[in-house]
Amino acid sequence: MGPTSANFDWFSLVKEGGAYCAPLLLGAIMWLVKENKAKDAKIESLSERLITVAMKLGDIFNENRGRR
Repeated sequence: MGPTSANFDWFSLVKEGGAYCAPLLLGAIMWLVKENKAKDAKIESLSERLITVAMKLGDIFNENRGRR
């Protein structure tokens, strides 16, 4: 059995831990926000590239239709 499948109440641990757990939780939240921003930037870059490639392919196929 892994640690997540055991009967362990994280909420009560944090509630009782108070001053000890709060800085750790704040750090975890800040880390997650930073990771999400990095992923968002990568997704935005990839979507721009995909749009560019799709437009170029559309131009290529439209040129081939005109030659027939």
